[in-house]
Amino acid sequence: MCVSSNYVEYPVISLAVIGVYLIVPVVILVLLNSLILVFLCCSSRTRQSFSRTIKSLVVVSWVFILSYVPIFVKLAMLELGLEVSYTFQITQQFLLATNVTMNPIIYAVFNRRFQKFTRDFVSETARNTFSGTLSQNKPVVRQL
Repeated sequence: MCVSSNYVEYPVISLAVIGVYLIVPVVILVLLNSLILVFLCCSSRTRQSFSRTIKSLVVVSWVFILSYVPIFVKLAMLELGLEVSYTFQITQQFLLATNVTMNPIIYAVFNRRFQKFTRDFVSETARNTFSGTLSQNKPVVRQL
């Protein structure tokens, strides 16, 4: 299946617009992550916690970038009048859709408080479900 563009007459302008839409979010991501790192350097966190936070930021950033770059490659190909394969389009849509679901998984891997909260929530919900009653005076979710 070939998808073509109607804007091939002005590929330089179109590619510049696509570049801006790709570059601006990445620059904002880098700037905000830099501000977070500066804040973390000035705070009194432990070295292990600092290391985990940096790893989490790097992974979230790379997942975002790797999920969104294919859409801009597709748009650039369309603007240049090149054929975009059906497999590439499906892969691009899959990566875009999975980006939303990856953030909680990344947080679950790197954040111990998130792990404990999830474990407590699941165990309390399972206990209430299998006992057949919901406790009226015990909250299902504890505050962090």
